[in-house]
Amino acid sequence: MKGILGGNRQAVRLRSAQTAILRGLTILLISMSLVGCIAFTEDVPPTETDNPDSSGNSAPVINGLAPNKGSTEGGTEVTISGANFQAGASVSFGGAVATTVRHVSAAQLRATTPARGAGTVVVEVINPDGQKASINGFTFEQPVAPAPSISSLAPTSGSTGGGTVVTIELPGRRQGVLRRHPG
Repeated sequence: MKGILGGNRQAVRLRSAQTAILRGLTILLISMSLVGCIAFTEDVPPTETDNPDSSGNSAPVINGLAPNKGSTEGGTEVTISGANFQAGASVSFGGAVATTVRHVSAAQLRATTPARGAGTVVVEVINPDGQKASINGFTFEQPVAPAPSISSLAPTSGSTGGGTVVTIELPGRRQGVLRRHPG
């Protein structure tokens, strides 16, 4: 952003005692007698969104990810919220390209995570015009093994005195026999 002093210098005209905040530089006017033009000669570095590309498009901005963690097996749909997303944008998770990307709006993308090793990675959005944004904070986690399940149980009832032989069948496993012993 160019100020009235030229280059990346900023200036502001104040009419009463107030605080002026310009990109992290704070000046507090304490006296009402300090009214007028105050020029800041501090160089303020431009941000990516201050510099549109040659077509006038601003760089994308990522504000958040939901969810911010998923399985190392991939397949987690992540909503990326922010600004200036273009149709046709690409998304990568730690350098691995998302398996699908859907442009919902200029403020939202939906991307499906690829399979990747465990750990926290940088998520990067690259617009078709080459401008990009990144955020650190998507975590790939090892999936938790599912709890065992029973595919069949026979018989389904027995004597309260015990001694009933029960056959339990687990999916993908051999069957076992469980005996309840009185006592």
